Amino acid sequence: MPFYVAETREQAYADVAHGLSQWIKYFGRVAPSRFGETDLSGTNQAEAMAKAGRAMIGTPDDAIEAIERLQKKQGDFGVILHQAVNWASFDKVKKSCELYAR
Repeated sequence: MPFYVAETREQAYADVAHGLSQWIKYFGRVAPSRFGETDLSGTNQAEAMAKAGRAMIGTPDDAIEAIERLQKKQGDFGVILHQAVNWASFDKVKKSCELYAR
Protein backbone atom coordinates (compact mmCIF):
# COMPACT_ATOMS: atom_id res chain seq x y z
CA MET A 1 0.00 0.00 0.00
CA PRO A 2 1.42 3.41 -0.88
CA PHE A 3 1.79 5.68 2.13
CA TYR A 4 2.50 9.26 3.10
CA VAL A 5 2.37 10.67 6.63
CA ALA A 6 2.44 14.33 7.76
CA GLU A 7 1.67 16.24 10.95
CA THR A 8 -1.92 16.89 9.80
CA ARG A 9 -4.18 15.21 7.26
CA GLU A 10 -4.61 18.49 5.38
CA GLN A 11 -0.84 18.89 5.15
CA ALA A 12 -0.47 15.33 3.87
CA TYR A 13 -3.09 15.92 1.17
CA ALA A 14 -1.44 19.19 0.13
CA ASP A 15 2.07 17.68 0.11
CA VAL A 16 1.17 14.83 -2.25
CA ALA A 17 -1.24 16.66 -4.58
CA HIS A 18 1.01 17.07 -7.62
CA GLY A 19 2.99 13.83 -7.35
CA LEU A 20 -0.11 11.76 -6.64
CA SER A 21 -1.88 13.22 -9.66
CA GLN A 22 1.00 12.18 -11.92
CA TRP A 23 1.12 8.71 -10.31
CA ILE A 24 -2.63 8.23 -10.87
CA LYS A 25 -2.30 9.26 -14.53
CA TYR A 26 0.53 6.77 -15.02
CA PHE A 27 -1.28 3.86 -13.38
CA GLY A 28 -4.48 4.78 -15.19
CA ARG A 29 -2.63 4.09 -18.44
CA VAL A 30 -0.65 0.99 -17.50
CA ALA A 31 -3.22 -0.69 -15.21
CA PRO A 32 -6.66 0.84 -15.84
CA SER A 33 -8.42 -1.39 -13.30
CA ARG A 34 -5.89 -0.52 -10.55
CA PHE A 35 -8.28 1.82 -8.75
CA GLY A 36 -11.43 -0.27 -9.05
CA GLU A 37 -14.54 1.73 -8.22
CA THR A 38 -12.61 4.58 -6.59
CA ASP A 39 -13.81 7.91 -8.01
CA LEU A 40 -10.69 9.99 -8.56
CA SER A 41 -12.31 12.69 -10.69
CA GLY A 42 -12.84 15.05 -7.74
CA THR A 43 -10.49 17.80 -6.73
CA ASN A 44 -8.95 15.99 -3.76
CA GLN A 45 -7.52 12.76 -5.14
CA ALA A 46 -5.48 12.18 -1.98
CA GLU A 47 -8.59 12.18 0.18
CA ALA A 48 -10.42 9.88 -2.26
CA MET A 49 -7.52 7.40 -2.31
CA ALA A 50 -7.26 7.43 1.49
CA LYS A 51 -11.00 7.01 2.07
CA ALA A 52 -11.16 4.13 -0.42
CA GLY A 53 -8.26 2.37 1.31
CA ARG A 54 -6.14 2.51 -1.86
CA ALA A 55 -3.39 4.46 -0.07
CA MET A 56 -2.56 5.58 3.44
CA ILE A 57 -2.32 9.36 3.29
CA GLY A 58 -2.74 11.21 6.55
CA THR A 59 -1.36 11.47 10.07
CA PRO A 60 0.55 8.95 12.19
CA ASP A 61 -2.77 8.14 13.89
CA ASP A 62 -4.29 7.44 10.46
CA ALA A 63 -1.40 5.05 9.77
CA ILE A 64 -2.11 3.21 13.02
CA GLU A 65 -5.79 2.93 12.11
CA ALA A 66 -4.89 1.59 8.65
CA ILE A 67 -2.66 -1.09 10.19
CA GLU A 68 -5.39 -2.01 12.68
CA ARG A 69 -7.90 -2.37 9.81
CA LEU A 70 -5.46 -4.71 8.05
CA GLN A 71 -5.05 -6.73 11.25
CA LYS A 72 -8.83 -7.14 11.54
CA LYS A 73 -9.04 -8.22 7.92
CA GLN A 74 -5.94 -10.44 7.76
CA GLY A 75 -5.27 -11.43 11.34
CA ASP A 76 -1.85 -11.02 12.90
CA PHE A 77 1.10 -10.50 10.62
CA GLY A 78 4.75 -9.75 11.23
CA VAL A 79 5.59 -7.36 8.43
CA ILE A 80 3.88 -4.65 6.43
CA LEU A 81 5.34 -3.66 3.09
CA HIS A 82 4.96 -0.09 1.98
CA GLN A 83 5.12 1.19 -1.53
CA ALA A 84 7.24 4.28 -1.06
CA VAL A 85 6.45 6.79 -3.78
CA ASN A 86 7.80 10.22 -4.62
CA TRP A 87 4.54 12.10 -4.28
CA ALA A 88 6.26 14.97 -2.44
CA SER A 89 9.73 16.49 -2.26
CA PHE A 90 12.59 14.34 -0.97
CA ASP A 91 12.69 16.22 2.35
CA LYS A 92 8.95 15.79 2.88
CA VAL A 93 9.06 12.09 1.98
CA LYS A 94 11.97 11.66 4.42
CA LYS A 95 9.95 13.43 7.14
CA SER A 96 6.98 11.19 6.33
CA CYS A 97 9.13 8.10 6.89
CA GLU A 98 10.42 9.52 10.17
CA LEU A 99 6.89 10.24 11.41
CA TYR A 100 5.77 6.76 10.42
CA ALA A 101 8.73 5.13 12.15
CA ARG A 102 7.95 6.89 15.42
